[in-house]
Parts: sequence; structure tokens; C-alpha cells
Amino acid sequence: MDFPRSRTALVALHALVIGAIPLQWLSSELMAKPWSDEQSGLGRLLFSVHYWSGITSSAAVVALVTVLWLRHRRPFAHFFPWARRQGRQHLLAELRQIPGPLSRLTLPAAEHTRQVAAAVQGIGLTLMTGLVSTGVLIAVVGPETGLAHEIGEVHEVFFAPLLAYLAVHGSAAILHRRAGHPLFADPTSD
Repeated sequence: MDFPRSRTALVALHALVIGAIPLQWLSSELMAKPWSDEQSGLGRLLFSVHYWSGITSSAAVVALVTVLWLRHRRPFAHFFPWARRQGRQHLLAELRQIPGPLSRLTLPAAEHTRQVAAAVQGIGLTLMTGLVSTGVLIAVVGPETGLAHEIGEVHEVFFAPLLAYLAVHGSAAILHRRAGHPLFADPTSD
């Protein structure tokens, strides 16, 4: 996949996932849980909105992961530096360099934070995969079943950390943009 088209796809998929999150959140708070006795018309409608926007979001997440892989052409292990000893050592070394520039209200140079950037992407991929896979599993077992209720408990565990991740990730993107760093930079320029 060439860079200009992959950049457009990456931006569009990020926008789709970001747009789906408030819809998923609001509909989940107000929907009727299929396993509960509360089954108002509005509650059922909001469950349908949550269900179908979740299916759409799941497809967008799979597409986003695919585009990331096509752009970077690196093994998925690249996004999980903490999983290997050498990756952990490099990640810790980079993390130790961050407080200095931040104390001067600047950002560290990108070439000094490659493992941190990969780890941030890996955390997001992990949280989104957990949320998406449990949501899809609920759809597969049947949302009205007791098993779906149990899976739903696990599904909900991923949400608060995902919100925290999105706040940090989004804030970092804004700071990088304000510092003049390109967002969605060409990965071949590494």
C-alpha cells in the first residue's frame, strides 16, 4: 500500500473509531440489557444502536490494525516492546529520557521515543482488541444469554482503561501537533 493512500485510510479509520466511541458509550449507558427484565422500546432501540455500531466499530478496528501493519511492515511484536527483554530495556531507556524535555515544556525528539510510540500503539491495540473481541463474542453466543451477561462484565472492564488511553493518546497527538511534529508520519522515514 503506498503511503498517501494508507495515510488517508489511517486518518479515516481513526475518525470512524473515535466517532463510534461516544455512540457506544451513550448507547451502553441507556440501553436495555438483553438479559434483564427492563425491555422498553427505547431501551431495545439503543441496544440495537450499540450492537450495530459495535459491529461497525469492530470492522473499523480490524481495518485500522491492517492498515497499520501494511504501513509499517513490521511484525506485531514491534507494537509490544514490553514482551521482550531487549524491548523492555530500550523502552525503559526511552522513558527515562522523557522527563527532561517535559520539564522544559518541550517534547523529546521522535528518534528518541520510537519504543514509547510503539508501546502506546500496542496498548491501544490491546484495549481495542479486548473490547472488540468480547463484544463480538457476545453477538456470537447470543446477547440474551447468561453467558453473554458474563462476557459483558469482562467487556465493560476494558472501557475505563480505553477512555484513559484515548485521553492520553489524544493529548499526546495534540502536543505533538502543536510542537510541529507530523501526525501519521511516513513510516518509511524511520
